[in-house]
Amino acid sequence: MQPIAYFADDGRTWRCDGCGSYGSIGGARYGHRLAARHVAMHNEECTPAGPNEEVPMPKTRWNGEPCQARRITAVVADTSDFPQYWARHLVGTRRNIVEVVYNGETSYLDDEDDSGWHKVTNGGSPRWAHSNIVIDLDTIQPRSGHADPDTPCPHEDFDAYVAVNRITASDSDPTVTGYAADIKVNCRACDEPFRWTGVPAGVSPAHPTCSVDETELCAPLRPASADPDFGLGLPGFAVRYRGQG
Repeated sequence: MQPIAYFADDGRTWRCDGCGSYGSIGGARYGHRLAARHVAMHNEECTPAGPNEEVPMPKTRWNGEPCQARRITAVVADTSDFPQYWARHLVGTRRNIVEVVYNGETSYLDDEDDSGWHKVTNGGSPRWAHSNIVIDLDTIQPRSGHADPDTPCPHEDFDAYVAVNRITASDSDPTVTGYAADIKVNCRACDEPFRWTGVPAGVSPAHPTCSVDETELCAPLRPASADPDFGLGLPGFAVRYRGQG
C-alpha cells in the first residue's frame, strides 16, 4: 500500500494515512510551493506501519512543544534582512540543515556541527544554541540520498563549489595583483569529496595546485584582456612528501 499524505481542510496542517504522521505546514513566508514539496517528500520517504506496529510519537520539539523536524542538505542563500548575516561567506555551498515546522512556520537551522538536530531532540529550549540559516528551497535534498550503506554509491550527481579570489597588493593597497579560483567537487548523494589527479600540492601563480588532501583545486586566473604574465610575480609554495622507509 502506498502512503497517502494530504493537506487538511484548514490548509495549514497535513496528515499521512500511511504511517500516521501529522504536522503543520509552512506559512505564507514560503507559500504553497514549500508545503507541496514537504508532503511530496514525505510520500517518498514514508514506510507505512504494519498492523502490529505502533506508530511512534514525534520526538522533536521546539520550545518544549512537539514540532516536525527532519535532517536535510541544501545550498545556502543570501538575505537582505540581516546586514551582518553570519553565513554570507557560505552562500552557494551545500550544508547540513535541520528543517523545523512549528506553529505554521518553517525555519532552517545550520547542522554542520549537529547543533540543530541536538536542539530539537533535546526539547528545543533556548538553552541549546542554534544558528538560523537561509537556503535555496529548490536545492533541498534528504540528508542521505544513498540509502544502502552496504553498496557503493554510483556517484551520479555532483555539487561543485567555486570561489574566485581577488588578490591585492596588501591590506592597505587595494591594487589587484592576481586572481585565483578555489574549486571543490562532492557527490550530491553521499557527500564524498573528489580528489584532483596529477596536481601538485601547494600554491603557485603559474599553474594549478591543490590542497594537501587533494580535494581543493587552486587555479590562477587572469582577465582575457590582461598580459600573459599577469600575476606571475606572486609568491607561492610547494608541498613535498617525505617517503617512509
